[in-house]
Amino acid sequence: MSARFDTPFLGINNAKPRLLVIGGQFSGTFCCRELRRDFDITLVDAKEYMEFTPGILRAFVHPSHFDSLSFCLQPVMAKMAVTFLAGEVKQLSFADSQVSAEIKALVRNESAHVESGGILTLSFDYCVICSGCNFGPFEKWGESLWFPTIHEAARQESAWPEIDERYLEGRRRHILEEHEKLAVLNERQASILVVGAGFIGVEWVTELQHFFPKLKLTIVDVLPRCLGPLPERAAKYCERYMTKVGIQQVYDIKYDPASQAFWDQIGLPMKAERTFVCIGVKASNYFMPAETLSVRGPGGGGWIHFNQKLQVTLRPSGNEPLGETWAEGRVFAVGDCNYGCIGNPPDWIMPPVPKVSFPSEEQAAHACASLRVLAGSKPKELKNTYWPWGAGMFVTSLGPRDACFVLGASHQKGSGYMVNWWLPAAWQKELIERTKIMECRDSTVGRLASRAAERAWTTISNEYGTSFTTVPSSSESHFHSGPGRTGAPPIWRQTHHMVFDDGFTVSDDLSVLPSLSMASLPANRPTASVYVAEPVRRRSAFPLALAITSCSALAFGRVSVGYRASHIRVRGKKAPVSFWYPATPGRVSKELPYRHFISVAKIVEVLQGTELPGIGWEFRLRAGKPIYPEAQPIPVERQETELQERRLAEGLPRESCAIIFAHGYLGSRFDMLHLCEELAQCGFVVAAPDFAESLSGKVPLREVTRQDIMEELLTRLQKEFAVKHFGIVGHSAGGGTASLFPGPFQCGRVAIAGLAPQTVPTDPLLVVASEGDGVVALPRITAALPKNIELQDMDQFDAARPAIAILLRENGTRPPCHISFLSEESNKAMISLLTPLLPVARALKVPVLDFDVYLELQDSSRVAKVLLPKIEDFLCFHASKAK
Repeated sequence: MSARFDTPFLGINNAKPRLLVIGGQFSGTFCCRELRRDFDITLVDAKEYMEFTPGILRAFVHPSHFDSLSFCLQPVMAKMAVTFLAGEVKQLSFADSQVSAEIKALVRNESAHVESGGILTLSFDYCVICSGCNFGPFEKWGESLWFPTIHEAARQESAWPEIDERYLEGRRRHILEEHEKLAVLNERQASILVVGAGFIGVEWVTELQHFFPKLKLTIVDVLPRCLGPLPERAAKYCERYMTKVGIQQVYDIKYDPASQAFWDQIGLPMKAERTFVCIGVKASNYFMPAETLSVRGPGGGGWIHFNQKLQVTLRPSGNEPLGETWAEGRVFAVGDCNYGCIGNPPDWIMPPVPKVSFPSEEQAAHACASLRVLAGSKPKELKNTYWPWGAGMFVTSLGPRDACFVLGASHQKGSGYMVNWWLPAAWQKELIERTKIMECRDSTVGRLASRAAERAWTTISNEYGTSFTTVPSSSESHFHSGPGRTGAPPIWRQTHHMVFDDGFTVSDDLSVLPSLSMASLPANRPTASVYVAEPVRRRSAFPLALAITSCSALAFGRVSVGYRASHIRVRGKKAPVSFWYPATPGRVSKELPYRHFISVAKIVEVLQGTELPGIGWEFRLRAGKPIYPEAQPIPVERQETELQERRLAEGLPRESCAIIFAHGYLGSRFDMLHLCEELAQCGFVVAAPDFAESLSGKVPLREVTRQDIMEELLTRLQKEFAVKHFGIVGHSAGGGTASLFPGPFQCGRVAIAGLAPQTVPTDPLLVVASEGDGVVALPRITAALPKNIELQDMDQFDAARPAIAILLRENGTRPPCHISFLSEESNKAMISLLTPLLPVARALKVPVLDFDVYLELQDSSRVAKVLLPKIEDFLCFHASKAK
């Protein structure tokens, strides 16, 4: 079957050559992004998702981190017009100028006419193999925690056969189970051995120490120090850290678990309760013809041979450095799947390349350039690959609060320079992780960040060479001279650059950087301290940011969100209340998690004063992000959230902060569920009660007041979540509650489309109004504003100000109406129920509270995109300073 048009599943434009990409990790997704306009691409991966492998260690000790490391491939590939097929390539062959792939489908696909487990054979013009490798050198199939077990043969002999890690939920389940095992070991104060003190072993043992401090940890390595071939300064930095936190280190010893002498020598005569092997790699190219695979190499061989163009070759005969090109040069092998070097020592054509993500993407870029040449109409010579610049970059984290960044390393032992360390390096790694995942998801911000980093390094490499001769610990440093160049000393200085809500901007004009200073930045904006290499020759215009210490949302962990539907008892009556909070992920809700009842009887009672029988309908509302019902809250002392990191940066302890959402007349606790979810992910506990005027009709009118419910809720939050500081957000009549209810609300008060007259702000106050509000008209808001506050445009928003009012004006589109501020989900429910009743309401002259206007606008999502980050920024800023 041809992949061109023999099946509607692969219904592609016949004019483009057909390309098969095997593997959907870094290099595979890179090829899809780069070549989607030039080729008809089919991406095949044996699992349904991508995960950020360099960050996976953190997920096992902090499971909620996995959500930020992974995503399903299908929707991302669909956006890029790339066909994605979840399945395992069982065999790759070549005949008659066609690359044929035999694929076993993971799931049933009607368009492909293949059942789950069925075999599909497709033909292509070209192929790029980006299938990666495994990390368990002592296991038959290379199985380890650090990469999912996804191949059919390996799963049959897996140590965890009951878990199917080909699916995202299976991988998440495995991570949660391992986390629970570690928690049990921690309570027993168990002895743990980590074998291998390379950057993986050092990262793993320090992650264990930070999140499970009761463990007795030992790390061993056959080399005389940690971090293997990396520079001595970085090794000593890591060794000092591990010594400081009580990790026992034993070097110059070979791992021999069968020998009692080994255990005695490392100080564990009773042996370790659990051992983690963090050394080596193993090939997983089971689908390739045997004649293309090595018989030597890490893990016993099985790596794909390739030439200087990255084309797959046959195994070299004798001591020949290169084999013959296979498949007419139409198949390329990039990244961890290939042999990693060309030639024989010591006369390397290309010395061994580390099997890490940076060089795999650079090799993918080289392969993409060659594929364009091969598919083009004009014959050109393919360019040779080289030892990738990214292979010399290593960021080794030491728990979430420390790290070291090595730049300029090569295949020579001890090469490279530690140019960043401590918190700046930890934040830098977080930023790299966030933007890299965004890039793999084809996000504009992610692509810009990646291109900026690549361009920066390429510029400096071309101008001065590719390594440093001194570490920039003082105000000056020098670049190593490249071939045919003279070394010119750049001046190292620290400058600052603003980081905006949706990422950060960069400029090619180096001259603008000195004008930016801490004094010129708004106090509420996170900043980035950037060490900039400013060459004497000005034509190298783009700066190389080596140490980004961003406090933007990108640099912080976004935790999982737990949800609990409960109630509080007031004067013998029950008032429903919903809680959102930072949580340890459990079983994600596969159903729509929010039960939203709309009582027509309550609407008539509130607006007309007439009591009717209880008529209404229940709606199930969709969550805006994964929600974990009844999940265990994360203790505040263990939270790694934006809110708590900001408090620590202010020199304040981690303390629980809560936001109460107060709805308006004929509103509900779900009115701004999108904001509640965002604030919980930021680190707040969020509570939203139903008041007596709620659409739900659950609270008797006139029997229970807002003040009764608020007082009981504050007490509940202090008892159940140990809340120390409070904030409040209200919409419409809830805006009056937010501005009048006695405080203190040190985290801030936010009044949206409603404000009590004669408000005197004693706590931070943010007022939000719209020119298009037909319920609480703009003159009412203006009259209620305190004398020292004036309405300002959105672009004048400054979260650091203790009191500010912002106005949404007409700007090419109609301004929001009264209920445009509510979540799209709650508005959809109202549209579904109340639209047929609108003519009746108009005939009876019943107020419809801008419902008729919203039917035309339906702009909740657009308003939320603009407004929610401002509210979150305001509350986070003031909560970070609450004492």
